[in-house]
Amino acid sequence: MARGDADESSDVDLLVDAPPGTSAFVLGEMLMDAQDLLGRRVDIVTRSALNPAMRGRVLGEAQNL
Repeated sequence: MARGDADESSDVDLLVDAPPGTSAFVLGEMLMDAQDLLGRRVDIVTRSALNPAMRGRVLGEAQNL
């Protein structure tokens, strides 16, 4: 979405800054709420869970919401 190459079948990737100790349950709730609001598939990832090989590209393309 941030690159401008998304179409109607594209998912939304959200990078979240979750406080230490945030449970997977909370992230799962956030995921479900985002999918309901946006009407499409959503992937949520935290900075600490980013693949090191992709971290630079992801952080470079990230847009603050």
